[in-house]
Amino acid sequence: MDEAMYFSTKHLNSMLTCLSSSLALQVQHALTMPLQRSPERVYARHYISIYQQDISRNETLLEFAKLDYNFVQLLHQKEINELQKWDANSTNELSDRMRVVFNEVLNLFNGIEEDMIKGGNVVGVSSFKNRIQVQTKDLLEEIKVILSGKMPTLEDWLSLSVPTAISGVFVILSSMYSRELATKEVFDWIATMPKIINYSDLLTRLIGDIASLKVEQDRGTYCNSVPCYMMDHGVSESEAIESLEKIISSIWKVMNEECLRVHPVPLGVIKNLLNYDRSVALYFAGADGHSVSDGRTKQIITSIFVNPIPI
Repeated sequence: MDEAMYFSTKHLNSMLTCLSSSLALQVQHALTMPLQRSPERVYARHYISIYQQDISRNETLLEFAKLDYNFVQLLHQKEINELQKWDANSTNELSDRMRVVFNEVLNLFNGIEEDMIKGGNVVGVSSFKNRIQVQTKDLLEEIKVILSGKMPTLEDWLSLSVPTAISGVFVILSSMYSRELATKEVFDWIATMPKIINYSDLLTRLIGDIASLKVEQDRGTYCNSVPCYMMDHGVSESEAIESLEKIISSIWKVMNEECLRVHPVPLGVIKNLLNYDRSVALYFAGADGHSVSDGRTKQIITSIFVNPIPI
Protein backbone atom coordinates (compact mmCIF):
# COMPACT_ATOMS: atom_id res chain seq x y z
CA MET A 1 0.00 0.00 0.00
CA ASP A 2 2.84 2.40 0.81
CA GLU A 3 4.46 1.66 -2.56
CA ALA A 4 1.16 2.28 -4.34
CA MET A 5 0.77 5.58 -2.49
CA TYR A 6 4.30 6.68 -3.39
CA PHE A 7 3.85 5.63 -7.04
CA SER A 8 0.50 7.37 -7.52
CA THR A 9 1.57 10.57 -5.70
CA LYS A 10 4.79 10.83 -7.69
CA HIS A 11 3.14 10.37 -11.09
CA LEU A 12 0.11 12.53 -10.37
CA ASN A 13 2.42 15.39 -9.40
CA SER A 14 4.46 14.92 -12.58
CA MET A 15 1.29 14.99 -14.73
CA LEU A 16 -0.23 18.19 -13.31
CA THR A 17 1.10 20.46 -16.07
CA CYS A 18 -0.26 18.13 -18.76
CA LEU A 19 -3.85 17.97 -17.49
CA SER A 20 -6.84 20.13 -18.32
CA SER A 21 -7.54 22.87 -15.77
CA SER A 22 -10.60 21.04 -14.42
CA LEU A 23 -8.80 17.73 -13.99
CA ALA A 24 -5.69 19.45 -12.59
CA LEU A 25 -7.84 21.06 -9.86
CA GLN A 26 -9.22 17.65 -8.90
CA VAL A 27 -5.74 16.11 -8.78
CA GLN A 28 -4.34 18.98 -6.70
CA HIS A 29 -7.21 18.66 -4.24
CA ALA A 30 -6.76 14.88 -4.02
CA LEU A 31 -3.05 15.30 -3.30
CA THR A 32 -3.54 17.90 -0.55
CA MET A 33 -6.83 16.67 0.93
CA PRO A 34 -7.67 13.10 -0.17
CA LEU A 35 -11.33 12.14 -0.42
CA GLN A 36 -11.13 9.89 2.65
CA ARG A 37 -9.90 12.87 4.71
CA SER A 38 -12.42 15.42 3.37
CA PRO A 39 -15.72 16.34 5.11
CA GLU A 40 -18.46 15.22 2.73
CA ARG A 41 -20.36 18.52 2.41
CA VAL A 42 -17.15 20.52 1.88
CA TYR A 43 -16.01 18.11 -0.82
CA ALA A 44 -19.49 18.15 -2.42
CA ARG A 45 -19.37 21.93 -2.84
CA HIS A 46 -15.81 21.75 -4.15
CA TYR A 47 -16.69 19.08 -6.70
CA ILE A 48 -19.84 20.88 -7.89
CA SER A 49 -17.74 23.94 -8.72
CA ILE A 50 -15.33 21.76 -10.71
CA TYR A 51 -18.04 19.72 -12.45
CA GLN A 52 -19.70 22.98 -13.49
CA GLN A 53 -16.64 23.75 -15.66
CA ASP A 54 -16.68 20.32 -17.36
CA ILE A 55 -17.80 20.72 -20.98
CA SER A 56 -19.24 17.18 -20.91
CA ARG A 57 -21.34 17.87 -17.78
CA ASN A 58 -24.93 16.69 -17.47
CA GLU A 59 -26.94 19.86 -16.83
CA THR A 60 -29.82 18.01 -15.19
CA LEU A 61 -27.48 16.17 -12.83
CA LEU A 62 -25.68 19.42 -12.03
CA GLU A 63 -28.92 21.22 -11.19
CA PHE A 64 -30.08 18.38 -8.94
CA ALA A 65 -26.71 18.42 -7.14
CA LYS A 66 -27.05 22.16 -6.49
CA LEU A 67 -30.65 21.80 -5.30
CA ASP A 68 -29.66 18.97 -2.95
CA TYR A 69 -26.78 21.01 -1.50
CA ASN A 70 -28.96 24.08 -0.97
CA PHE A 71 -31.77 22.00 0.57
CA VAL A 72 -29.40 20.43 3.11
CA GLN A 73 -28.02 23.90 3.84
CA LEU A 74 -31.56 25.11 4.63
CA LEU A 75 -31.97 22.21 7.06
CA HIS A 76 -28.71 23.19 8.79
CA GLN A 77 -29.89 26.80 9.01
CA LYS A 78 -33.15 25.69 10.58
CA GLU A 79 -31.29 23.61 13.17
CA ILE A 80 -28.97 26.51 13.99
CA ASN A 81 -31.91 28.89 14.42
CA GLU A 82 -33.50 26.48 16.89
CA LEU A 83 -30.50 26.58 19.20
CA GLN A 84 -31.20 28.42 22.44
CA LYS A 85 -29.23 29.76 25.37
CA TRP A 86 -30.12 29.12 28.97
CA ASP A 87 -29.38 31.42 31.90
CA ALA A 88 -27.16 29.99 34.61
CA ASN A 89 -27.81 30.33 38.34
CA SER A 90 -26.13 32.98 40.44
CA THR A 91 -22.37 32.54 40.82
CA ASN A 92 -21.55 35.46 43.10
CA GLU A 93 -18.84 33.59 44.99
CA LEU A 94 -16.71 33.02 41.87
CA SER A 95 -14.18 35.35 40.29
CA ASP A 96 -15.21 37.09 37.08
CA ARG A 97 -13.16 34.73 34.91
CA MET A 98 -14.33 31.59 36.68
CA ARG A 99 -17.93 32.83 36.54
CA VAL A 100 -17.70 33.03 32.75
CA VAL A 101 -16.33 29.49 32.53
CA PHE A 102 -18.86 28.13 35.02
CA ASN A 103 -21.78 29.78 33.25
CA GLU A 104 -20.76 28.45 29.86
CA VAL A 105 -20.34 24.90 31.14
CA LEU A 106 -23.62 25.05 33.05
CA ASN A 107 -25.42 26.46 30.01
CA LEU A 108 -24.01 23.63 27.93
CA PHE A 109 -25.16 20.94 30.36
CA ASN A 110 -28.60 22.48 30.82
CA GLY A 111 -29.06 23.02 27.12
CA ILE A 112 -28.17 19.47 26.18
CA GLU A 113 -30.29 17.97 28.96
CA GLU A 114 -33.32 20.06 27.97
CA ASP A 115 -32.86 19.07 24.33
CA MET A 116 -32.79 15.41 25.30
CA ILE A 117 -35.86 15.72 27.54
CA LYS A 118 -37.81 17.50 24.81
CA GLY A 119 -36.87 14.76 22.37
CA GLY A 120 -37.79 12.02 24.85
CA ASN A 121 -34.23 10.69 24.90
CA VAL A 122 -32.03 10.99 27.99
CA VAL A 123 -29.98 7.81 27.55
CA GLY A 124 -26.67 9.54 26.88
CA VAL A 125 -26.87 12.43 29.36
CA SER A 126 -25.05 10.60 32.18
CA SER A 127 -22.39 9.37 29.74
CA PHE A 128 -21.81 12.92 28.55
CA LYS A 129 -21.53 14.29 32.10
CA ASN A 130 -19.12 11.52 33.11
CA ARG A 131 -16.97 12.14 30.06
CA ILE A 132 -16.82 15.88 30.75
CA GLN A 133 -15.74 15.21 34.34
CA VAL A 134 -12.89 12.99 33.14
CA GLN A 135 -12.02 15.55 30.47
CA THR A 136 -11.84 18.35 33.04
CA LYS A 137 -9.51 16.37 35.32
CA ASP A 138 -7.26 15.55 32.35
CA LEU A 139 -7.16 19.21 31.34
CA LEU A 140 -6.08 20.23 34.85
CA GLU A 141 -3.18 17.78 34.70
CA GLU A 142 -2.17 19.11 31.30
CA ILE A 143 -2.31 22.71 32.53
CA LYS A 144 -0.08 21.87 35.51
CA VAL A 145 2.65 20.68 33.15
CA ILE A 146 2.23 23.70 30.86
CA LEU A 147 2.52 26.12 33.81
CA SER A 148 5.52 24.29 35.28
CA GLY A 149 7.71 25.64 32.49
CA LYS A 150 9.41 22.26 32.06
CA MET A 151 9.55 20.60 28.66
CA PRO A 152 8.28 16.99 28.89
CA THR A 153 9.34 14.18 26.61
CA LEU A 154 7.04 13.54 23.66
CA GLU A 155 5.81 10.35 25.30
CA ASP A 156 4.96 12.17 28.54
CA TRP A 157 3.34 15.06 26.66
CA LEU A 158 1.13 12.78 24.58
CA SER A 159 0.13 10.75 27.65
CA LEU A 160 -1.21 14.03 29.10
CA SER A 161 -2.50 15.84 26.02
CA VAL A 162 -4.07 13.06 23.95
CA PRO A 163 -6.77 12.35 26.58
CA THR A 164 -7.78 16.04 26.46
CA ALA A 165 -8.64 15.79 22.78
CA ILE A 166 -12.42 15.66 22.48
CA SER A 167 -13.12 12.75 20.12
CA GLY A 168 -14.94 10.89 22.90
CA VAL A 169 -17.03 13.93 23.82
CA PHE A 170 -17.88 14.55 20.17
CA VAL A 171 -18.99 10.99 19.43
CA ILE A 172 -21.18 10.98 22.57
CA LEU A 173 -22.85 14.24 21.56
CA SER A 174 -23.34 13.23 17.94
CA SER A 175 -24.91 9.96 19.09
CA MET A 176 -27.15 11.71 21.62
CA TYR A 177 -28.62 13.92 18.91
CA SER A 178 -29.30 11.00 16.59
CA ARG A 179 -32.28 8.96 17.77
CA GLU A 180 -31.18 5.73 16.07
CA LEU A 181 -27.68 5.95 17.60
CA ALA A 182 -28.67 7.00 21.12
CA THR A 183 -28.72 3.58 22.79
CA LYS A 184 -27.19 2.22 25.98
CA GLU A 185 -25.07 -0.18 23.92
CA VAL A 186 -23.51 2.69 21.96
CA PHE A 187 -22.67 4.75 25.07
CA ASP A 188 -21.29 1.71 26.88
CA TRP A 189 -19.02 1.04 23.90
CA ILE A 190 -17.81 4.66 23.84
CA ALA A 191 -17.08 4.48 27.59
CA THR A 192 -14.56 1.68 26.95
CA MET A 193 -12.53 4.17 24.81
CA PRO A 194 -11.89 1.67 22.00
CA LYS A 195 -8.88 1.83 19.71
CA ILE A 196 -10.58 3.95 17.04
CA ILE A 197 -11.40 6.72 19.56
CA ASN A 198 -7.91 6.67 21.09
CA TYR A 199 -6.32 6.95 17.65
CA SER A 200 -8.74 9.72 16.74
CA ASP A 201 -7.57 11.63 19.82
CA LEU A 202 -3.92 11.06 18.89
CA LEU A 203 -4.55 12.14 15.30
CA THR A 204 -6.31 15.37 16.24
CA ARG A 205 -3.70 16.18 18.92
CA LEU A 206 -0.78 15.90 16.50
CA ILE A 207 -2.57 17.78 13.71
CA GLY A 208 -3.55 20.53 16.14
CA ASP A 209 -0.11 20.81 17.72
CA ILE A 210 1.61 21.28 14.36
CA ALA A 211 -0.92 23.82 13.12
CA SER A 212 -1.10 25.83 16.36
CA LEU A 213 2.65 25.84 17.10
CA LYS A 214 3.30 29.49 16.16
CA VAL A 215 0.09 30.78 17.74
CA GLU A 216 0.86 29.01 21.02
CA GLN A 217 4.47 30.21 21.07
CA ASP A 218 3.27 33.79 20.54
CA ARG A 219 1.12 33.29 23.64
CA GLY A 220 4.14 32.07 25.59
CA THR A 221 3.11 28.39 25.59
CA TYR A 222 5.84 25.97 24.56
CA CYS A 223 4.48 22.55 25.56
CA ASN A 224 3.69 21.07 22.18
CA SER A 225 4.45 17.87 20.28
CA VAL A 226 6.88 19.68 17.95
CA PRO A 227 9.35 21.09 20.53
CA CYS A 228 9.02 17.88 22.56
CA TYR A 229 10.07 15.87 19.50
CA MET A 230 12.90 18.34 18.81
CA MET A 231 14.21 17.92 22.36
CA ASP A 232 13.93 14.12 22.28
CA HIS A 233 15.71 13.66 18.95
CA GLY A 234 17.93 16.73 18.71
CA VAL A 235 16.45 17.84 15.39
CA SER A 236 15.27 21.13 13.89
CA GLU A 237 11.66 22.31 13.91
CA SER A 238 11.14 21.47 10.25
CA GLU A 239 12.59 17.99 10.74
CA ALA A 240 10.35 17.41 13.75
CA ILE A 241 7.26 18.49 11.81
CA GLU A 242 8.21 16.25 8.90
CA SER A 243 8.57 13.26 11.25
CA LEU A 244 5.30 13.99 13.02
CA GLU A 245 3.49 14.31 9.68
CA LYS A 246 4.72 10.81 8.80
CA ILE A 247 3.24 9.59 12.09
CA ILE A 248 -0.03 11.33 11.19
CA SER A 249 -0.09 9.53 7.84
CA SER A 250 0.40 6.23 9.65
CA ILE A 251 -2.47 7.05 12.03
CA TRP A 252 -4.76 7.76 9.07
CA LYS A 253 -3.98 4.25 7.83
CA VAL A 254 -5.01 2.84 11.21
CA MET A 255 -8.21 4.91 11.11
CA ASN A 256 -8.98 3.57 7.63
CA GLU A 257 -8.46 0.01 8.86
CA GLU A 258 -10.68 0.63 11.89
CA CYS A 259 -13.42 2.06 9.67
CA LEU A 260 -13.39 -1.16 7.64
CA ARG A 261 -13.66 -3.36 10.74
CA VAL A 262 -16.97 -4.54 12.13
CA HIS A 263 -17.72 -2.77 15.42
CA PRO A 264 -20.49 -3.60 17.92
CA VAL A 265 -22.15 -0.25 17.15
CA PRO A 266 -24.01 1.14 14.11
CA LEU A 267 -21.87 2.37 11.22
CA GLY A 268 -23.23 5.88 11.81
CA VAL A 269 -21.21 6.14 15.04
CA ILE A 270 -17.98 5.32 13.19
CA LYS A 271 -18.87 7.68 10.36
CA ASN A 272 -19.51 10.56 12.78
CA LEU A 273 -16.10 10.00 14.36
CA LEU A 274 -14.41 9.90 10.96
CA ASN A 275 -16.17 13.12 9.93
CA TYR A 276 -14.90 14.77 13.11
CA ASP A 277 -11.32 13.81 12.19
CA ARG A 278 -11.89 15.07 8.65
CA SER A 279 -13.11 18.42 9.98
CA VAL A 280 -10.07 18.80 12.23
CA ALA A 281 -7.75 18.02 9.32
CA LEU A 282 -9.59 20.54 7.15
CA TYR A 283 -9.58 23.43 9.63
CA PHE A 284 -5.94 22.89 10.59
CA ALA A 285 -4.68 22.37 7.03
CA GLY A 286 -1.66 24.65 6.73
CA ALA A 287 -2.68 26.93 9.61
CA ASP A 288 -4.52 27.11 12.94
CA GLY A 289 -8.04 27.59 11.63
CA HIS A 290 -9.45 27.36 15.14
CA SER A 291 -7.53 30.16 16.85
CA VAL A 292 -7.53 32.33 13.70
CA SER A 293 -10.99 31.77 12.29
CA ASP A 294 -11.73 34.92 10.32
CA GLY A 295 -10.10 33.77 7.08
CA ARG A 296 -10.29 30.35 5.49
CA THR A 297 -12.34 28.87 8.35
CA LYS A 298 -14.97 31.58 7.95
CA GLN A 299 -15.12 30.90 4.21
CA ILE A 300 -15.66 27.17 4.78
CA ILE A 301 -18.40 27.74 7.38
CA THR A 302 -20.27 30.31 5.30
CA SER A 303 -20.10 28.07 2.22
CA ILE A 304 -21.73 25.24 4.19
CA PHE A 305 -24.24 27.10 6.34
CA VAL A 306 -24.85 30.54 4.80
CA ASN A 307 -24.20 30.96 1.09
CA PRO A 308 -26.24 28.72 -1.24
CA ILE A 309 -24.96 27.66 -4.64
CA PRO A 310 -26.44 29.87 -7.39
CA ILE A 311 -28.79 27.86 -9.59
